[in-house]
Amino acid sequence: MPTIELRRPAPLTRRERTLLPGGLDFIEDEPPLLARIQLYVPLPKFVEVAVTLARAIPDAEICVVEEAGTPTSELPPSPPKDRTSEAAHRALVPKKRTFDDHGLEDDDPDNPWSALDLSDIDQAAARFEGHKLDSVGRDRVRAMLRSTDPMELAAACRIARVTEWRSMAQSIKRCARHADTRVRLEAVMALAQLGGPSMSLAVRPLLDDAAPEVRAAAEQAMSKWQ
Repeated sequence: MPTIELRRPAPLTRRERTLLPGGLDFIEDEPPLLARIQLYVPLPKFVEVAVTLARAIPDAEICVVEEAGTPTSELPPSPPKDRTSEAAHRALVPKKRTFDDHGLEDDDPDNPWSALDLSDIDQAAARFEGHKLDSVGRDRVRAMLRSTDPMELAAACRIARVTEWRSMAQSIKRCARHADTRVRLEAVMALAQLGGPSMSLAVRPLLDDAAPEVRAAAEQAMSKWQ
């Protein structure tokens, strides 16, 4: 089965892993191989996955290989030598990422993840409002909630709240005990929006929080559930 491999001497960071699509197998012991994904899909989809990888990790090498023992006939059909084929091959070349004054990628000005990648939680969250996360987006938020980075934890709580992802309330509860004030604040506001009275056990201790904004958010949440 044809396989796309991601190669680079430096290992992937936690943040870079959150940028990658689902289905990848991360490789820890075969440097410079970082990750691989096996695909048997039509050529346009194959190219789409490769382009996604190239844009997520622009300094990595994207390789397409055939596993030993896989008949050549099972590879995606070779594209015709026309303009469409040439455009597809050009798309595989990682392009330089440029950003506007608001921290968004020039070629995707409405992408909330672009703002989030640059630590602009407020702007990114505003773009998420009124939308539902797709499966890839939900996987990314779950990964962010496993992070040790306070910014990612706070952002995950905010995104879950503005997209009204109610089933995430249980996962967010532990963030209410985090040492970072921003994380606790975002967690309390998310629990108030997504949870019910059962969340009061996680929120009640924050009525005595050292940060006044966290105390205020906890008071609002508790009054909502009374």
